[in-house]
Amino acid sequence: MAGLFLCFGSLPRTANAVEVRGEDWRVLYNLPDGSSFRGYSDDEFELRDLLVDRLKQLGARDEATLTTFTFSGNETGAGRLMYEMERALKRGARVRFITDRKEDTAETFTNNTDRKPRSLKGLAEHERFTLAVDGSEGGIMHHKFALFDYSGSGMNAGQKILVTSSFNLTGASSFQWNISLELSQNILYGAFHQEAEELLAGRFHRDPAKSHAHDNRLVQLKEGTARVRFGPSPKLRPIGDMLEAGLRAAKKEVVFSLNFIADDELAHALVATAKRGVKVVGCVALSEGKTKGPTKEALKILRAEPKIEWVEAFEAHGEEARDSGKSQNLVHTKYVVIDRTWVLHGSANWTASALRDENQNDENVVILRHPKIAAAFLQQFEAMTGHKTE
Repeated sequence: MAGLFLCFGSLPRTANAVEVRGEDWRVLYNLPDGSSFRGYSDDEFELRDLLVDRLKQLGARDEATLTTFTFSGNETGAGRLMYEMERALKRGARVRFITDRKEDTAETFTNNTDRKPRSLKGLAEHERFTLAVDGSEGGIMHHKFALFDYSGSGMNAGQKILVTSSFNLTGASSFQWNISLELSQNILYGAFHQEAEELLAGRFHRDPAKSHAHDNRLVQLKEGTARVRFGPSPKLRPIGDMLEAGLRAAKKEVVFSLNFIADDELAHALVATAKRGVKVVGCVALSEGKTKGPTKEALKILRAEPKIEWVEAFEAHGEEARDSGKSQNLVHTKYVVIDRTWVLHGSANWTASALRDENQNDENVVILRHPKIAAAFLQQFEAMTGHKTE
């Protein structure tokens, strides 16, 4: 018990403390307000700083694993993170990094402390740094989770910490609305660790040698349950089908916040949910809604249903202006809250390539039955939109 409070109580809190914490979990979200153009704002960079602080606490024989679809930014993103990764390596920690093939690992970024340019390729020259880049064809490496194992040094009472997020390791991600869930649960940590091991071994997407034994793991938390799904998983029920089942089971309220939706089946499921009297409230990035193709078609299905209530995100926290579509991916969250009890959250956008196809994106979705975590996600929704659910 003491270890858990040390683990979640030892990190510095921002002035606005945009976090909610429980005995073995924390939910953190950022408040993008554009203040970086005038000087860095803690609450805007809350999610980057979560990872920075975790890296700072790594000691000898500890281990960190970071996954991201994109990697960029100087002090606002990649530059600061690589500075802290290098410092952790010098203290004797191990760092593993997994990213998509489109990233240029030789590209350098700087930070505001030592101004030194660093690259992933340069860090990979260190014996305790492991770099894995998706080199396969088809699909993308779209995970956004981080793992911190303090059992080597005994820091944080030797805890193993999982962070699963909608947040890419970029400066731009801090200017978008994002959310992270931090959990201290060894079995769940182990499932994500095994997913990382498969990717570090070069087994991406539907590699026939990839193990799926860690998929669909159900665990007990202190105040609820959590199940993790990884995609693609050709031998198990598609994640999209599980989302549909959750919507069909909704009794009173569904609140969703998405970067984009391009899955007609899920769009029809949301419409059917609203038509049978369940309150459905949604927020989607308008920049994605103006594109052509599946995203536009799915949104047409949803917008045609008058019983679905739509709210736009604030363009910047603390201002009245709303998302007009000019800011790319202003809403970057990927979650739904059902009946103030269930939360489905992770890296996956609501697309066939993320949730249904058998040889597409590497993704994760955590399915939680946890009223307190659900309340924390609804708090983020209110901060982002001003909409207070009843």
